[in-house]
Amino acid sequence: MPSLTTSNVISANTFLSGIGVDTHIPYTDGDYANISNVVSHLQYLGINQIRDGVTNGQNGSAPLSSFIAVAKAGIQFTFVIQASTTADLTASLNLIDQVQKAAPGSVVAIEGPNEINNQPVVFNGVGGLQGALDLQRAIYGAVHSDPVLAGVPVDYFTGYDAGGVPVGPDPATTPGLADYDTQHPYPNFGQAPAFWVSRGQALKNTTSATEPAVYTETGYSSLQVSPAVQAKYTLDLLFDTVAQGISKTYLYQLMDAYAPGSPQGNDGWGLFDYNEVAKPVADALRSLTTILHDAGTGSVQPTALNYTITGLPSTGNSMLLEKSDGTYVLAVWAEPQIWNNTSHTEIAAPTQTATVTLPASFGEVKVFDPLSGPSAIAAYSNASTVQVAVSDHPILIQLANPSGTPPTTPPGGADTLVLSLSETPVGGRDAQFILSVDGHQVGGVQTVTALRSAGRAQDFTFQGDF
Repeated sequence: MPSLTTSNVISANTFLSGIGVDTHIPYTDGDYANISNVVSHLQYLGINQIRDGVTNGQNGSAPLSSFIAVAKAGIQFTFVIQASTTADLTASLNLIDQVQKAAPGSVVAIEGPNEINNQPVVFNGVGGLQGALDLQRAIYGAVHSDPVLAGVPVDYFTGYDAGGVPVGPDPATTPGLADYDTQHPYPNFGQAPAFWVSRGQALKNTTSATEPAVYTETGYSSLQVSPAVQAKYTLDLLFDTVAQGISKTYLYQLMDAYAPGSPQGNDGWGLFDYNEVAKPVADALRSLTTILHDAGTGSVQPTALNYTITGLPSTGNSMLLEKSDGTYVLAVWAEPQIWNNTSHTEIAAPTQTATVTLPASFGEVKVFDPLSGPSAIAAYSNASTVQVAVSDHPILIQLANPSGTPPTTPPGGADTLVLSLSETPVGGRDAQFILSVDGHQVGGVQTVTALRSAGRAQDFTFQGDF
């Protein structure tokens, strides 16, 4: 039973803002035609990031007003571009501009063509990988020269290195293609997600372990695995992708929009079933976002917390999150193989007791299991060690009110300096800064994630003798 010692930390808001869902608003022949249900489902999940194409009524598709209504409800879009000519590209971007004007900040990314292995691209008469590259360059240039979309990053196309399509160039080292690499890493045969969403498996066009990347489709179908396994592995997957440094992960898809046996088919990938009922995966996601919800009333920057975990299963892992008020949430999970793809049955996962040793005693410790709901399943007072049962999905340990010297205590000093900052990302990378006062550096490198284009700002608090 291995042990794990770590001090890495990310903000809870960064984790939550990286969860998205794929939708099919253009399709008006199924449940996606009910825009109010789309919005209510997203609100139930606690997720406001979606990925979709944009239409305006052509061939019976959804009118632009549907997208604007969703945007005005506080939902943010990654829009996928499919175009065969420069004129098509211009027309699509004009529609996207209208959404952004109607709800400023609602367009957060533009993505290149979808799965070119399944939907071959011919752009201005050029096909194959070269046609996709030509369209991708045209998208990148058009978006970054569009004042309405100032600061909006461009995601790469998907489907390279599949179905006979060559790998192609690395967008991080080839100028003019994309700000974020992209791919659709679906776990195969009901297998655990960690391998399939690893950068080495998914992003075959690069050897970088750190270049900006997003996964714009991934997930599990409740017709390929059981609804319970879909829920467990989806939670594991979200922590796995963040551990890989993937900025956003979009789960495919929001709902099963068509009745079983219908001509359009019912593939089971939805988080909600055809009757608009939340599947276990939707309930688990709702619990996760509820537990991690950060009202943003504080201004503490994520601060490392040294902890050790012993007794983890061989597939065990952990991730430390911190809310803006200084409350930590430690996720501990394992992902053994829990689906038998031959017999189509769930495999019971072994449960092992892991012991978390903290650097200080915390006055309030709560343990949560997202599969059981958003309420704590255990609570402790003044604890410096916590034991949790780890099996096949994340268990969350919330740590508040540290005793003694709090891990979040900044360098000494009686003075407080608060900077309120926003950013415009350049080249797909967040702005960073170092604070110096009278020639002396205060703290380390700070990263700004609040988007100026969305009218947001974030506070950075520094202590010292100023």
